[in-house]
Amino acid sequence: LPARELFQELARLIEASEDLPFCSRLVQTLSGILHTSPALWELRDLLRAASRDPAGAELFHALHRAWCHNPVALLALCLLAQAYEHAAALIGAFSELDVDLDLLLQLDRLVQLIESPVFAHLRLHLLEPEKHPLLIKAVFGLLMLLPQSAAFRTLQQRLSPVPQLGLLRLSSPSMAEGGARDKGQGAKVDPAPGPGPAKLLDARALQAAFVEVQARHMEHARAMQERERLARTSEAGSGAGPGPDAKPSGSQGSSVGAAP
Repeated sequence: LPARELFQELARLIEASEDLPFCSRLVQTLSGILHTSPALWELRDLLRAASRDPAGAELFHALHRAWCHNPVALLALCLLAQAYEHAAALIGAFSELDVDLDLLLQLDRLVQLIESPVFAHLRLHLLEPEKHPLLIKAVFGLLMLLPQSAAFRTLQQRLSPVPQLGLLRLSSPSMAEGGARDKGQGAKVDPAPGPGPAKLLDARALQAAFVEVQARHMEHARAMQERERLARTSEAGSGAGPGPDAKPSGSQGSSVGAAP
């Protein structure tokens, strides 16, 4: 099968599977292949255009439901597809996840991936914070999730060239007031954009799908913990020895009676 059809078919199989831990591990593996294999450059180019090209958006949606099984893999997919609004929402949802060692290791590898040529477009977009404010929010949020480690320092150094003036203007309330004042004074303003290609990716619907899949993972984790607790309780009960008032077994009496 061509790479596109292969990934779409695997995504359908993952979406239909009930083995949630296996789905998460498989998506993690497929994500690594998608972002690093030289043979998949056409697939990556198609995904980079997902926010403006219907074919790229179709591929993104085909993978998205399966990629929801692994939050870090989904974040990498959103950054590749320039779905920055969804990426920023994902970062906010990470606070509700169980941030264990495995998740931190995956985030560490994501930072290394951001430094690769595959994400050159993302690094260039960081130089335009006013055009890509949600990307800035997502990457700074990723930085805040990382512990003080080599990955943290790498990402911190990558963000250091981000124009500080642009960041200040993003957070300045005077920008909004100035815009309203200019409109009130009849100043020339750019016309409001109509429904553009970005509507191909509905961030709210995508986030809702992610929350739904992660709720299944949380329910599965709770069920596994309860099962392990019951197993430990059962083992402890069966392994308990006889109490101090227990009578000796009949074998001793038989042997005494059999003595001459």
